[in-house]
Order: sequence, then structure tokens, then C-alpha cells
Amino acid sequence: MKSRRILSVVAALGLMAAIVPAASAAAAAPAATQVVQLTLVKALCPSYTVVPANKNPANFDATGGHSGELDTSYQTTLTDPATDIPGVCARADGWQFQLYGDPGLSTTVGSPLTTGADGAGTGSITVVLDPTELALAQTTGAPTGLWIAEVTQPSVAGFGALRCFSDINNGDNRENIQGVGTADLHIYCIAYDVLPPSTYHALTPTRILDSRDHTGGLGIFSSHVAQTFAVTGHGGVPSGAIAVTGNLTVTQQTSAGFLFIGPVAMANPTSSTLNFPLGDDRANGVTVALGSGGTLSVTYAAATLGPTAQVIFDVTGYFTPDLTGATYIPLVPTRLLDTRSNSGLAGASSSHVARTFQVSGGAIPANATAVTGNLTVTGQTSAGFLFIGPVAMNNPTSSTLNFPLGDDRANGVTVALGSGGTLSVTYAAGTLGPTAQVIFDVTGYFVPNTSGAFFVPLTPARILDTRNGTGGLSGPLGSHSSATFAVAGQGRVATNAIAVTGNLTVTAQTSIGFLFIGPVAMNNPTSSTLNFPLGDDRANGVTVALGAGGMLSVTYAAPTFGPTAHAIFDVTGYFVP
Repeated sequence: MKSRRILSVVAALGLMAAIVPAASAAAAAPAATQVVQLTLVKALCPSYTVVPANKNPANFDATGGHSGELDTSYQTTLTDPATDIPGVCARADGWQFQLYGDPGLSTTVGSPLTTGADGAGTGSITVVLDPTELALAQTTGAPTGLWIAEVTQPSVAGFGALRCFSDINNGDNRENIQGVGTADLHIYCIAYDVLPPSTYHALTPTRILDSRDHTGGLGIFSSHVAQTFAVTGHGGVPSGAIAVTGNLTVTQQTSAGFLFIGPVAMANPTSSTLNFPLGDDRANGVTVALGSGGTLSVTYAAATLGPTAQVIFDVTGYFTPDLTGATYIPLVPTRLLDTRSNSGLAGASSSHVARTFQVSGGAIPANATAVTGNLTVTGQTSAGFLFIGPVAMNNPTSSTLNFPLGDDRANGVTVALGSGGTLSVTYAAGTLGPTAQVIFDVTGYFVPNTSGAFFVPLTPARILDTRNGTGGLSGPLGSHSSATFAVAGQGRVATNAIAVTGNLTVTAQTSIGFLFIGPVAMNNPTSSTLNFPLGDDRANGVTVALGAGGMLSVTYAAPTFGPTAHAIFDVTGYFVP
């Protein structure tokens, strides 16, 4: 076992043959040409309970240290990463291993080995042991043998275990597995690390990418060419951040398409973040893991190569792998503001006149530092945008929700609360005078202590697509007929997750309407998540509580019964107690 204060953990090479007592004679020397393939795998896991470590999780303290007591209940022989890595663990590239002989036998064997360096991108690296190295592995009797060390990254992960094939004995840090056979072998060693809990730090919205003026160091985006920009060190995001919340916006696109944002650059991404037609400025709220070096990558994907688009990103907060920030408490979606009915604020908002409404009180406690929710515009008399934030601004410098005339539109947000637990919203049109109706549904809140849930970011993964049956729902959704799908245990979401972040998309709808997603099935939901017209693929970022059994329910609501629509959901992270 290792703690976050220790740079490496050493365990002996695991072998296929049975373990023999230390006093036994050395195994027969291998044939001169015999080789062994050795695959080293790095797995990042959301909790200690899924790590096969031969240690009792009750013996770990808050810093990752442990006592010497053993847990012998885990007696499973590793055979293959496909079956021996829990489904909620993620493979990690860029982690180093090292092979070496016992100091009494030899010096370092080979160079450091880095997962993903072979181009596989699967969190693993495979090497071949030549007969000399294999002879070291066959040496019996502690403390001799061929050993493996993993170089940890304390800022990324906490504690875990390095386990090799047949490594089922005691629970200490040094294993001496003996008795290599003479047949060709493929041996697996899996290093598990537990992701530390992460907490949230809200920021006043700040623009850190705008390809129109090269803010963030990037110019215009070409279709299917990923571009990467720095996030940490900008907009108040520190170097230790592992994920951020923000708002992604597209403008001046020369073709319909979508944007993808994530920790890894992908010229041809397999999930979408923001879908859009030609000639429509559009934004989407995101919660997204940061990549290596604190970066994010964005791809504009049109139907062909050649089209271009301008991209904007405003950061609204960040997560750090420690207890210095706030934890999350999810809620069933609740409407706090609806200017149409004078709820929260009376009457429509006028262009460039900031308005402040109360958030804390009732379901939101006075000590809440930020909230998640859904901001919606309707009845606007001019194109423009909405801004929501902790400080009232008549002329905001960043946007939350962009829209044309005559289009009900929503956007998911994670936003810091202002003084006294308030939020301020501004409708900004091209001139003074136009008006718009504004709606805000809250889906959860952050508190500055450990009473809430901790966040685990994920690489975006598609867990629902009714077009092809992904997620267990096959065929379009019928209007006003809720459908439920599993989330916990899918896309590496932990089975004890209580809420998730993600992206909800509608396509092939046969009527205008809206989608609702939440923990409780509702045929006639009282709040909306994603509003849309006919013939427009549209997405919205969400942070949503999970229902019983780790499920979510989605409802398509059209003005009448009969219309249908396809729904897609990509998960980007989850919260655990």
C-alpha cells in the first residue's frame, strides 16, 4: 500500500505458477530464447472499496495512511485487466513504472515505462522480458527477484495498491512471487489508485477563451481540427484544479455542426457538447475534467472539412482534489424564478437593466456558496443574451444564454451566489427597450463544509442514446410518457453516486416541446431542462440528482400526445457522499 506522501510502492513480479515456500530450490533456468510479455496497467478508481488491495479500508486515515492490519477477504487471482479492473475505474495514461532487480543482484533493468507511451492510449504499457530479465524473475527466496515500482502522482490520486498476477498473499508493500514456469507467459500487473475527494470553488464568470480576439491563444476553429488551451493559471483557476464549470459558446459558424470540449484532444469526437445550426449564436453550460497540464481541448465538427467557427469559453468555478472547497447537495428541480407569474421578480426584464432575486432561504440554506440550475428565456422581443451571476451588471462582459427572437431556450448553469444568497440576471439586447421573460430552476447547491457530496470528473461517455438502444431505451420517446434508464454503474459512474453532471441532447423531434430529466419519473413535469423548436438538434448541460437505484428519468413534453423525439445523454462526472 502507499500513501500520498510516498513517491513509489514496490511489489514483486507476479507469476502464473503456484507460490512455493521461500526455502525451496530455485526454479529451473529458462530456455535461452524464452521471453515473457509483461503488461503494466494504471487504474484510477473512485473509492477504496473497489480497489483489490488486501487492506481494510477502515484502517485508512484522511491523509491516505494506514495501520498494519490486514484484510484477507480479497483472494482473487489477477488474470486480465478486462476482468480484474472494476468497471468504475478509469485507465490512466502518463503514469510511470520501473523494473529493477533486487539491489543485491543487479542495477536498474531498463528505462522508466510510461502508460500510453506505446500509442495504445489505454492506460497500459507492454514490454518483453528477455532471458536475463526472466532469470531474475525466476530467482527464489526473499529478497531477490525482479521487482516493479510505480511512480505515483500525489496531486492526482491518493492511495491504492500495486498487484501482480497471483499476488494474493499478505497485505504488505513487498511481494516475492516465485516459480516462473518454462512456457511463454503474459503477466499482468495492475496499479490501482484512489481518486481523492474533490470540492468546488465558485468564481465570478471570467472569459478565458475567445478565438475572435485570440484570448486564450487560439484563433478561428476549422472543422475536425482539435485545439487546446490553458485553463489553470487563468480566470482564477489554480494549478491544482482537476475540473471546471463554465459556459461554451459558438458564433460565426460557416456550417451546422457541434462543438466538443474535454480533457483529451479529439479530431473526431464520439460525443457532443454543443449542437447548432448555421447562423445561430449558441451557448451550453459544462462541467468538464481538465487534461494534462490543466488544459481543455475543443473541436468544431461539421459534416465536412473546411468550415470554420469562433469559440468562446467563460469559466465559472473549479474543483480541487482536497477539502478546501464546497461540497454538493442535489435537489429535485425546483422553480425559484418565473417573471411571467411574478415569482421571484415581478414582470419582464428590460434590456441592460440588472435585476436581483433571492435564492437562499427555503430549500437553499443561508450558508450556500453556489447553486446549480437551469436558466430559461421566453417571450423576448429582440435577440440577445442573458447573464446570471453573483454581481449585478447592466453591461455584463460574459454571456450565459444566447438566443434569437422567438425561441424559448435554456442553459444549465453552476453559479456563485452573491451577498445575502442572491443572484442577478441581465437581459442584454442590441438596444435599450426590448424585454424578455426569465425562468430559473434550481437543481442543487454547494455548502462550505463536508456535509455534501464530493465530485469525481470523467472523460465524457455516452450512456443513453434512444436511436440505437444505448442505455436500454430503444426507440423514440413518446410525448408525456416518462422513460427511466440506469446511470450508476454506467460510463464509470460509481454505484454509490447520488448525482451526475452531463449533457442532454434532443434530435429527430416531430414537434416543438421540451425535455425534462430528473430523479423522479414525471409524465407531466413542472419544470423543463431543454427547450427546442421543430427540426433543431439541441443540447443542454445538467447537474442532476439520481433517483432510487441510481436511475434517471427523461420525459419529452410536446403540446399534444403523439409526437416523438430521440434523447441522448453523455455523462461528464458524478458526486459521491
